Amino acid sequence: TSARRNLAMIWSTVCRFCFISKNPFRVFSPVKILSLAVDQLKGGRPIDAATVTRNTLSGNGMLNGRMTAVYAWNKVTRFDGNFSNSDAEIYGLFTEWDFGFNTLNVDAGFLDDDPRQIRRGGRNVGGERVIGGDMFFYGVSSTQRFVGYENTYNTRFHVVGSHPTDGETRAAGEGTMLFSQMSWTPHHGEDLIYVNGFWAIDRFTSPARAPLAGGPLGDVGLMFASVALGRFGPVINNSVNKDAGAALGYQMFFKGRRQQLVMEFGGKKSTDGPDDGILGIFCRSQTAVGQNWIILTDLFVAKQESSGGSLNEGARLEFLYNF
Repeated sequence: TSARRNLAMIWSTVCRFCFISKNPFRVFSPVKILSLAVDQLKGGRPIDAATVTRNTLSGNGMLNGRMTAVYAWNKVTRFDGNFSNSDAEIYGLFTEWDFGFNTLNVDAGFLDDDPRQIRRGGRNVGGERVIGGDMFFYGVSSTQRFVGYENTYNTRFHVVGSHPTDGETRAAGEGTMLFSQMSWTPHHGEDLIYVNGFWAIDRFTSPARAPLAGGPLGDVGLMFASVALGRFGPVINNSVNKDAGAALGYQMFFKGRRQQLVMEFGGKKSTDGPDDGILGIFCRSQTAVGQNWIILTDLFVAKQESSGGSLNEGARLEFLYNF
């Protein structure tokens, strides 16, 4: 229905999650969010790019197929300090294949960005920090629904990877990340339950990130998502380097879906390093006021192993106006 589509659009704009809406798998493709430069566009910083798409491919059990070739040549923003490099170029092929049981995405590309040394102030000096770096990247995802006892389970599985060709830099890491999402509506109910998890093997990095997007873990849960508010970071750091983590959430709807409450529990822990794991509880209330306003309230409590037992607490109030 149109109301459901509008709800999905609101939540994808505010929360940037595909699992947060009642129709979770037609908002956007998370593989492109995790592995490709599309995430830079969602953070409000456009890049100069040209695309060519071949659509309506079918046959041999495939209902429809789409292939898009992308060339980006300007304003590509890297994750290392979110610097914008006008010399970097991205060559990519994004594909999506619809079958009777699932939808399969296969994406691959190359980032051409020669490594260089800079001082922290940004001037080329020959020595203190290496930024940039060429990199191959890929992403594979499968989206499907499983029919279980009294419920239908929406699932999505991803494998994304990055491989620098000039050696690792802060912006070009060697690694692979496994990522899964599952959501369902309780029987005879309107609420939504979601369970998401990831496992980062070494240090996967995206080719391009929006200046306020942070790392690639924004889709794990509300605690991992960047709030795009200056230096106000997420509850749990969303960069990856030999980590594993998960989030369990329950979303409730009230007043004809004009008010929503999300409760989430999640955490993240290194798989090869010191005891720096973190656990947190997060609560978000979102209320529509009139036709254009949304009031957003966040509350959270988190505890990190390396903090000596102290708690990290916080709150955030946001007013959104949709034109």
